Parts: sequence; structure tokens; C-alpha cells
Amino acid sequence: MKSGDLRLVCKEPRVMDYTPCDLEIQVNEEHTFFLRQKPLATYSGRLSKIFRRVTLRSDGSGLPRILLHDFPGGGEAFELATRFCYDGGRIAISNSNVSVLRCVGEFLEMTEAYARGNLVKQAEMHLQNLGNDWDSNLTVLKGCDAVLPLAEKTHIVQRCADTIAWKICSSLEDMSPLSSSPDSYRLHSGSISRRSSLSTTVPPSRTWWFSDVSSLSVFLMERLLKSLIYNDLDNKLLARFLMHYLKTAVPLHLYSGFSAKLRSAREETLHNRSKKVHVAVLEAIVNLFFHLERGSTSCRSLFIMLRVATVLNASKPCKRQLEKMIGSQLHDVNLDSILLPLYPRSGSLFDVDLVIRLVEYFFREQDSRGALCLKQQNPPGDAAAVMETPVIRVGDLIDTYLAEIAPDTSLKVHRFRRLAQALPASARWTHDGLYRAVDSYLEAHPDVMSAEVLSLCQVLDVGKLSLDACKHIAKNPRLPSMFVLEVLSFQQGRLRECIVRSDHRGSRGGSHRRTQSDIPDQSAGTHELLRSDLDQIHFKVGELEKACKSMRSDVSRYNRAARRLLC
Repeated sequence: MKSGDLRLVCKEPRVMDYTPCDLEIQVNEEHTFFLRQKPLATYSGRLSKIFRRVTLRSDGSGLPRILLHDFPGGGEAFELATRFCYDGGRIAISNSNVSVLRCVGEFLEMTEAYARGNLVKQAEMHLQNLGNDWDSNLTVLKGCDAVLPLAEKTHIVQRCADTIAWKICSSLEDMSPLSSSPDSYRLHSGSISRRSSLSTTVPPSRTWWFSDVSSLSVFLMERLLKSLIYNDLDNKLLARFLMHYLKTAVPLHLYSGFSAKLRSAREETLHNRSKKVHVAVLEAIVNLFFHLERGSTSCRSLFIMLRVATVLNASKPCKRQLEKMIGSQLHDVNLDSILLPLYPRSGSLFDVDLVIRLVEYFFREQDSRGALCLKQQNPPGDAAAVMETPVIRVGDLIDTYLAEIAPDTSLKVHRFRRLAQALPASARWTHDGLYRAVDSYLEAHPDVMSAEVLSLCQVLDVGKLSLDACKHIAKNPRLPSMFVLEVLSFQQGRLRECIVRSDHRGSRGGSHRRTQSDIPDQSAGTHELLRSDLDQIHFKVGELEKACKSMRSDVSRYNRAARRLLC
């Protein structure tokens, strides 16, 4: 044991002569005290009981040794208790030490059952006199760190957290439009003793409490935030505070990137220690975010936390909570946010699996809300409004993402196809964007096997391809002939139906004119436009038929060549 850990507290302050110590107490295996039993037994019920057992077992060889494990506050707190006992039950209690003294008194059973005006009662009286003072409650709450979890058992943490939460909520109510008079500002600035910088005429900021509360440990901050949530404080303001606390407690700039930095052995040891602390802070904050209302914070902040969680190798539940929060707001995410590199790098450049999970979380939540009841048909009259629904926006986002990552030569077919199929049919009114992504992928991966190419084409719904897309498909050499023929056949059938409907409308119009000859023909111009449209349709049909014949010729040529090879 180090000599610096040895403490002699064997002399009463008001007595000049020295009295021999008759006891050795070791606290938490770190500090050793040589003391006298009588002063301690007078005030401590727990030590008095221990002394009786130790005295009976003592064989007279050396001082009796008592081991105190899990002592709240360690050696420094125990020394305060011994000074209280040696000084006849007197000690200077302040906001800084009252939490420690209250918990030490609880641990050592220094109650009124053993001495009047004992330590527990004196500490409780001080706590009761705190009132609603901001600084006093904040200082007492900070002092609880050294004596956890006993500070929770004695309800010190809860009392101070509730008072501080009430103070914050009350001040924000004073700032509301209904109470925004200069008198209310003077009342608010006077209620918080240290806020002398707040003007009596200028409204204080809603974030005035951020700095003070950020000085709390993550455990105490978590308890305070739960009190604020219980008091129905605005969730968006709570989210702002949590990001402020995270930036204060964790150097985000060190973890927001995905590059590794070379460090010496000593630097690596220090980094790993601080990393554990940062992980604990991040996981606690993410858990608090998860219990706020969805949409309380921006997707940008959530992605920052996700990157930090990835680099810090935070727990899987922590990362899943972040992914679920992002997934619920995926319709508000931009392309740059989801273009996240895979970390650590293993094959693909981008973290496609993450995006797949985000999509699954989004549609799982949408499904639970009954938001996937969109009919599988063309957009109704108000198409613009429908195209702006969250489901359609996510569909557009994923198709754009697929087109962006398609040139990645290390991206496997099955992963690309899995993301393309992660969207339900109702998320895409058109498959043109998906086709562009598939075409880009095939262009960047010329060595993909024909079976895999066909599997990619099968994710496309030919009924949702535009005429321009079909024309491009007809001339695309990267696509299998079977798929091209399917697209052309479907498009021809659709155009024939369009022609039949147009002819039917035209014949009805002619009959109407013959039977209503006395009414002026007001639809002549409309019929001229219809004829023009029909001419264009017939022209496009002719183009498609030529392309189809060309494809059939290619197929026949391929078949003949195959038969010759077999012979």
C-alpha cells in the first residue's frame, strides 16, 4: 500500500493530548485509517455493530481491521464522516458536500436512533432549505456523481432533477406570448440568480439552460431529461439540447470521418479509454432521442450520430435505434445523406445493406399507419399531389440512389436487385428511373452472366415503362432478347388499345353530328387534334414493329447459328 494512502485521524481537534488508536479501517481497498472506536460508535449504528463483532473476535494481536467495501464517495467521504464524529457532531455542510454527507450518513446509519442531530438529519435539513434556487440544486445534483447509486436511493437525484426541470419549464412558460411582458422577463431573470447577463427588457433565449445542464454527467443529464419529458417540454427543444450535449461531450470531428489515424501506443491507450466514455455518452443520448416524438430532430443530425456510432463501433441496439429513426423520416432524406461509404471497407464502396434496412423500417412504419393503401393504378386526377406523397418520394430517392451506385464495379448483382425489390409496387408510378439504374449497372458490369441480367430485368414492370423507355430498350444491346420482346409486345398491345379507344370516340362523335345536324359542330378542332395524335401513335407503332421484326430476325439468326454449332 502506498504511503500516500495512509491517513492518521487519531486526534480530536479540541484535545491537546494524543489518544492511542485502537482500530484500523480500510475503505474500498484504497485508503487506510487508524482511528478510535468510541467517537465513531457514538454516531454510526453500522460501525457500532461491526465494532461489537470485531471486539469479540479480537485475539489481542495488533489492531482490529475492518474492511468497508463499496463505500460511497471513497476515502475522502469517509474522512468527512470521521471528522463529524470527532468534532462532536459538527461539520460545515455546503451545497458541494451535502450529497456526499447525506449518502455517507445513510451508509453508516448515522440517524437519530443513535444520536440527536445526527448527520442524516443535518444533511436532510440542508436539502430541504435549498428551495427552488437554480444554482443550489444544480451544485447538489453534480455532487451526486461521487455517491451513486446511493444518491438515487435517497432520492437526492430525483428531487434536484425535478426542481431543475420545473425551473426550466416555468421559465419557458414565462417566455410564451401570453406572458411576454417586461415584468415577466424581470421575474424570470430574477428567479435565476446567475443570469445577471439577461436583460430585463430583452427576452431570454429558450436555450439559456443548455450550458449549465451540459456540465452534468451523462447519467445525471439522462435523469434530468426524463423529468423534462415527463413535464411535456417541447420535444424539438429537447432534441436541440441533446445535440448540444453530444457536441460538448464528444469530439464529433474525430469520429465523423471514416479514415484511420496512426497513433503511438500511448496515444492509442488514451484514445481507447476516451472512446469507451464517448460510446457510453452516445448510446445514452441515442436512447433519449429514440423516446422523443418522431421528427423532433433533423435527418442530418441523425446521420451524424450514425456515422459516429459506426466509427466508435457502438452497440447494435444503438445503431438500430438510429436507423429506425432515420427510416421513419426517409421521405425527407436527400441523396447525399444515404451515399454512405461501407465501413470498414469490404467489397462494395457504399453501404447498400444500410439503405435496405432504412427502406424496410420506413415501409414497416408506413404499413403500421395504413399509408400503403395507394391503388396499383395510374395516378388519379391530382397526380402532382400523389407524386409528393412520402411513399412516392422514397421510391424516387431509391431509384436515384440505385443509378448513383450502379457504376460501382464491386457491387454484387444480388445486393443491387435486393434494394430494387425492397420497394413495394405502390412506391413507383413509373419504372423509367429503375430502368436507367439497371442499364447503368449493366453498362458498368459487362461480365455479368446472362441469367443474372435476366433476373435484373425481372424487377422491371413493363406496364410502368414509358414509350421513350421502351424505344430505348428496343435498341439496347445489353438486354436479353426475351425481355426486349416482352416489352415490345406489351407496348404494341397498349398502343392498339389506345387506337381502338380513339376510333371509338371518333365514331361516336360522327354519329352525334349526323343525328344532331342542327347543332353547330364545335368539336371539329378536337377531332383534328385527335387525328394528329393518332398519326403520331401509328408512326410510333410502325417504329416499334420494325424494331420487333429486327429482334425476331436476330433471334432466328441466333437459333440457326446455335443449330449449326450443335450439328
